[in-house]
Amino acid sequence: MKKVFGVGLMAAALAIVGVAKAEAAVSVTMMVCQTGFGCTTPADVDPAASSYIATTFSFGDYRITNMTGVGTEGLSASTGNQTTLSVQRIGTVNTNPLEVYLIASGYSSPTGTSLVLDSSTGGSATGSLGTWSYQAWFSNTNSTTIPPTGVSNGSVNCGSVAGFPGSCAGNAASLTVVGGTPFSLIGRVTLNIPTSEAVAVGSSTNQYNPNGSITVTAVPEPGTMVLLGTGLLGLAAGLRRRVAKR
Repeated sequence: MKKVFGVGLMAAALAIVGVAKAEAAVSVTMMVCQTGFGCTTPADVDPAASSYIATTFSFGDYRITNMTGVGTEGLSASTGNQTTLSVQRIGTVNTNPLEVYLIASGYSSPTGTSLVLDSSTGGSATGSLGTWSYQAWFSNTNSTTIPPTGVSNGSVNCGSVAGFPGSCAGNAASLTVVGGTPFSLIGRVTLNIPTSEAVAVGSSTNQYNPNGSITVTAVPEPGTMVLLGTGLLGLAAGLRRRVAKR
């Protein structure tokens, strides 16, 4: 009975081992772009490869006072998150939006022929006329090219219709993608702040604070589900015998 009980436990554990944390090998960088000014990668003051922190800087017609991101890897799910971003318009020369990219590459998990891509955005604003959108991409060839070349599940929009000044949140539709390792995740926040909301450096008004999140989740393989079922059946049988002996 102990043998059956042990086999059941082992099979069930093997089937659900995907919840454990994988060994991280993820590299994260961030980039800002404005048409007419090009793109720049600000200095990363975080020594960890899987996270990114930029200090206050100006680029084009915008000033960024917070910009951080992180990539996390797990056997059943991995994420790429633009965790904080605070932006104000300080110039009126160029009306083009600001694009902020998180580029996370080198993921080895989750694995499988099919994965599920999800993305969402949220945040707040003290301005009233600006908007932002968020879009995520998945690349099973580990591409870090900008503009992104992977597959996307579409964009999520946050604007004044949601009640700015105030908060906003939204989710893109889930998308099943073809897996492959290593893979990369790229997220882009696009901020449209009108020139009428331009402020002087040091002002605390008309600030936009969006964030973005990407999650890739494993789709259980049929063999895994069979193994889980076998393990649970063995466990149940062992428990019944133990109860019967009592």
